[in-house]
Amino acid sequence: MNTVFLASDEEYMLAAMRRALPEGCTAVHISTPEEVISHISLDADIALVDITGRRSEHISLISQVKKHMPGCAVIAILPAKKREGEDLVADMCYETVRVPVDITDLRLSIMRAIERSKLLREVTHLKTNLHEKHYIEYPHNQVAHSDSRFNSVLRKFARGLGAGFNRERLIKFIHEAIDELNPVSRISIVLAEPGGEYIIASNRGLHPDVLESLYLSPDRGLLLWLAQQGRVLRKTEAGYSGDSLLLDAIREMELLQAVVSIPSIGNGRLLGIINLGEKVVGGQYSNEELEMLYILASNIAVALEDIDIFNELQHQKSYIEEILLRMHSGVITIDTLDHITIFNHRAAEILNIPGDRVVGKDLRNLPSPLGDMLHESLATGRKRNGYEIKLAGKHECYLKISTFQLIDALSSVRGAVLIFDDISMERALARERENAQRLETLNKVVALFAHELRNPLVSVNTFIELFPMRKDDDDFSTDFYEAVCKDVHRLDDLLGKLIALSKQSDYNFITTDLSSLLDDRIKKLEKLALESGVSIKSGMENNSVLLPLDREQMGKAIEYVIHNSINFTKSGGTVSVSMEDTGEEYVKIVVDDDGDPLSVGSGDDVFRLFFTSNGRGADIGLAVAQRIMHDHGGRLVINGQNKMRFELILPANAERGKEP
Repeated sequence: MNTVFLASDEEYMLAAMRRALPEGCTAVHISTPEEVISHISLDADIALVDITGRRSEHISLISQVKKHMPGCAVIAILPAKKREGEDLVADMCYETVRVPVDITDLRLSIMRAIERSKLLREVTHLKTNLHEKHYIEYPHNQVAHSDSRFNSVLRKFARGLGAGFNRERLIKFIHEAIDELNPVSRISIVLAEPGGEYIIASNRGLHPDVLESLYLSPDRGLLLWLAQQGRVLRKTEAGYSGDSLLLDAIREMELLQAVVSIPSIGNGRLLGIINLGEKVVGGQYSNEELEMLYILASNIAVALEDIDIFNELQHQKSYIEEILLRMHSGVITIDTLDHITIFNHRAAEILNIPGDRVVGKDLRNLPSPLGDMLHESLATGRKRNGYEIKLAGKHECYLKISTFQLIDALSSVRGAVLIFDDISMERALARERENAQRLETLNKVVALFAHELRNPLVSVNTFIELFPMRKDDDDFSTDFYEAVCKDVHRLDDLLGKLIALSKQSDYNFITTDLSSLLDDRIKKLEKLALESGVSIKSGMENNSVLLPLDREQMGKAIEYVIHNSINFTKSGGTVSVSMEDTGEEYVKIVVDDDGDPLSVGSGDDVFRLFFTSNGRGADIGLAVAQRIMHDHGGRLVINGQNKMRFELILPANAERGKEP
C-alpha cells in the first residue's frame, strides 16, 4: 500500500494522475503547502505536483514535502516549453515529465518511485533492527483495568446482541467497549462485506481523504497477513526479516495511523479488524490488554457471523415474500402445529380476510374446507392438484386448489401449503358459453325438427283433405294409408330421439342376451333396408353373450347406428353387422357400410349434431347412441379407412352361456 499526494488546480490533470496510479495506491489531493503539514502522519511515498499553473506556490509545496517527508519521491509535471528556474525544480524532484502527459510514461515513473520507496523502507527497518532488540518485552503490570471491568464489558456485549441482529449497534458497542477498557486516540473498524470486499465500517480520528481513497485488498498487505497469521500485529514488532508482506501490512497500519491491529476471526475466516492508535494517556499496550481485546474481537467475529446469517435469512425471506406478493394465486402455509405462517395478499383478496387476522393463528380461522384440506395434507401427505371446490359461506365462490407437504433437506415434514385460484369468473363464463351452446343447439334442433316434420305433415294433411272425396278409391286409400303410416312412424322415431337427447334416461339393467338383441334389431330394419335398395349382411354366431344391459336403450343404440349406415349406403350396397366376443375384456359389435368414408381427421366429430363430411352427416341418432354406450360403460367409435366402420364396444364383465 502506497500513499500518493496529488497537487494540481486542473481537474483533467488530476484525472490523468489517478489513471496513471497502479493498483493499491491511496491518493490524497492537497492544494497548499499548509496541507502538507496537516498530512504529515500519512508519510506519503510519492508526490505528483503540477507546476504548470500556480508555479511558485507548488514549488513551496515541494519544499514542504522534502522538509517533512524526506523519503517521499516527488515527480513534477512541467510545462511543454522549458522555463527559467526549472533546473532548480528538477534538482528537488525524483523525476520530471512534461505536458502533454503520456499516461504510460507517468506510470513507469511512479512504479520506479514505488520501488525506491520500498527499498528505503527496508533499509530503515534494517537499521532499526540493528540498533534495537529483536524481541520487545511488554510490561505485564500496565493493566489499566481489572478483569471484572472486562467481564462487565462482555456482559454488556451479550445484552447488546440480545437486542437484535444489528451491525450498526455492534459497531457502536465496539467503540464504547474500547473506550471503557482503555481510551485510544484513533480507531478504525474494518469489516468484511457479503461480496468478499472489506470496508472501513467506522473510524475516529482518520483523515477523510484517506478514507475516501484507501482500498484494502484481501490478497495483500494487512488483510492477507492477519488472515494467514491469525494473531495481533504490533507496528513495533516489524524488524527487517525479508518479509515483504509484513512490511506492506505495517505500511497500511501507518496509513490507518494504527499501532495495533487485532483480527476478528470466525470459522477460519477473517471477518474484520480492529485498528487502534496510541493510547490517550500514552504508553504501550500490555500483553494482557491485547489478550482481552483479542477475546473481545473473537466474540465480535461470532456476532458478525450470526448477523450475516440473520441478514441472509432475512434477505431470503424478503425475496420469497416478494415472489408471493407478486403471485396471482393465493398461498397459505401452515407449520407442524397447524398455525398459519404465510397468507399472501392474493389469498387475502380472494377470501376477503386481512392477513394480520390469521397469520400466527390456528388454521380453523380459515373458511371451510380450506383448513381441513391443509391439515389432511400435513397429516397424511395427500396431494391435490387442480381440485375444484365451492367455498362454504360465500355465494358462488369457486376455487381451484393444490395442496402438498413442505419437506426440508432432511426429509422432515415442516408444514403444508395450499395454492388456489378464484375460478368463479371462469365458471360463470363457462355457464354462459354452455347456455349459448345450448341455445344454438336448440335453434338447430328446432330447425331440423321443423324440416323433418314438414314432409310427413304434408302427406298427412293431403291425405286428410282428399279422403272425403276419394274415400271410395281403394288404390288411394291403400297407397296413402301406407305413406301416412310411414311418415307417422318417422315422426314418432324423431320425437323419440329428441326425448332421449334432451333428458337422462332411467336405465333398468338386467342380464340380457346381446346376440338375441342384435338379431331382433337387424330384423326390424330389414324392411327399411329393402326399400332403400340396401342389403343387410349378418355375421352372427349361435353363441349367446349375456351382459347386464337396459334392453330397450341398448336396442335403440344398435338400431340408430345401423339405421345411419343404411341411410348413407347407396342403392345396391351392403351393410354388414357382426359381433366379436373375445371372451376376455370386451364385446364388440361391428357395423360396416359401403358409404363414402369420412375425411381424414374428422374422427369422433361425426357424433356432433349437424356435422357433415364427404356427404355424410350425423343425425340425432348417433349422438343418442354414443350417450347410451357411455352410460353402459362402453364406447362408440369409428375405425373405417376405405369404408365406414362403427364399433360398439361393451365391457365383458357378465356371465356367458350357450343358446339352449
